Amino acid sequence: EQKDDSIPLDDPASVAVALDVARKGTVLLKNTDNLLPLDAEKNSHLAVVGFHAAQTPTCAGGSAYTPPFHQTNILDAIKDLGGENLEITHHQGVHPYRYEEAYAKSEFFTPDGKEGLVGEYFANRDLEGEPVLSRVDPRINFSWWQDKTIGPGVDRHNFSARWKGIIRPTKSGRHALYLRCNSAIGRVWLDGKLLIDMEKDKRIGNGGTLTAFGELTAGQDHTLVVDYRMLMDWTGAFMGWEHEDDISIDTTDAIAAAREADVALVCTGFTKESEGEGWDRTFGLAPQQEQLIRDIAAVNENTIVVVLAGGGIDMASWLGDVKGLLYMWYPGQEGSHALAEIIFGLVNPSAKLPITIERRLEDRSSTNCYHDDDGDKRVQLADGIFGGYRHFDRENIEPLFPFGFGLGYTTFEYSDLQLSAGQISESDTLNVSFTIENTGSRSGEEVAQVYIGDVESSHPRPIKELKAFEKVELQPGQSQRVEISITTRDLEYFDPDKKMWTAESGEFRIYVGASAADIRLEDGFELGNGK
Repeated sequence: EQKDDSIPLDDPASVAVALDVARKGTVLLKNTDNLLPLDAEKNSHLAVVGFHAAQTPTCAGGSAYTPPFHQTNILDAIKDLGGENLEITHHQGVHPYRYEEAYAKSEFFTPDGKEGLVGEYFANRDLEGEPVLSRVDPRINFSWWQDKTIGPGVDRHNFSARWKGIIRPTKSGRHALYLRCNSAIGRVWLDGKLLIDMEKDKRIGNGGTLTAFGELTAGQDHTLVVDYRMLMDWTGAFMGWEHEDDISIDTTDAIAAAREADVALVCTGFTKESEGEGWDRTFGLAPQQEQLIRDIAAVNENTIVVVLAGGGIDMASWLGDVKGLLYMWYPGQEGSHALAEIIFGLVNPSAKLPITIERRLEDRSSTNCYHDDDGDKRVQLADGIFGGYRHFDRENIEPLFPFGFGLGYTTFEYSDLQLSAGQISESDTLNVSFTIENTGSRSGEEVAQVYIGDVESSHPRPIKELKAFEKVELQPGQSQRVEISITTRDLEYFDPDKKMWTAESGEFRIYVGASAADIRLEDGFELGNGK
């Protein structure tokens, strides 16, 4: 609801900002053989594959989600810029989140043969006493955080629910049962057997969608019981089922299109339903998506992957098979336009990673902080100041892609690092300067990063910490002097003993580079009279 009518809706100036942000936020992570940008004269046939190509998300779920005024998907944006001489074929390949369709379409029956499930709602969070509301729900597909109202007599801030009914399959065999509970603990029984237990599996609260499998017989009634115990607000309950054969989608056409194309573009990632505030996603892509990438790369050596996600993902099974990788994050309503401009070279990508992407989930500092081993439903974030690249530096772990990393369509050289003094006092400013030269054949922007490390400290400190960065735009062959000012404040850390910020006297190192792992220049200085 807009409360200030003086602010224009869908303002062209805001659209321009959204486009600029998407252009400057998309990170080029891999570009073997300089496959990108695509040359329309050399590449006349492009296969665009993947669910996200035609259904491109603009942002993640939860309170982060904002409906766009308008948007263009990746496929259409590429068609708009590709030109009439570029042949483009598109195949979805797989639907990575079939459970979303199952939530909306699954059929259930009550014990007396009516369509739906018998839902019992309790005025507490523990399914105790008599239900305050009993009704027949067509299915379990409730976004209560949006709908606000659950039913007469049910306080959405304090309730639990149980559904009972029958699954009557039309085909025998192995079936998948899906359950997702927002801000709650859920359980599923099929024919009296407990198949899903979110509490036992430590998926308490918002653990994403859980999947279990059970054998069902066509035409036979199979009893179903689903429990939902609320933990906090922002509630929702979703349950569905389908035959295992329906999960596997024939990717033959997508693979055939990729085989015939000069370049294959695979669009993959997550959606607002599978990633967002209040629930956890998996580190890896859906298995069907990973398999699709491998299958496409096996028939087309010029495969480029586009990822839409809010953080890092597991790429171990396919990264080595593809030539290109573009990370879009959730790019907003103009993201597809920006991606097309980058793919065809109208925009030279210049973004750098604001995170470290690990090779394995267990490489991350916080991995061991999220296990509720004692059952008190509390976790302790124990990594302290050693998060992100600071952890990887300290443990000497090589990430998949380091903090601050990002490629472009040109190259840059760093040289001639100079410090204004070899020793400074508390009141002094240290001037750091160096030269960056565009040594490639295209104009481009480079984000130079300045890190500082305290050689010896009374308390544990990172090997280096980012203290400044500067973005410069250079034409081919052009160079520029970059100047950064460092004060004592940049050298301080919070001393837990003194309970104050302090900078200790001693030696500090200056590191200048293109990422946390790509240090091009280094020098040192002394701080005297530290406080």
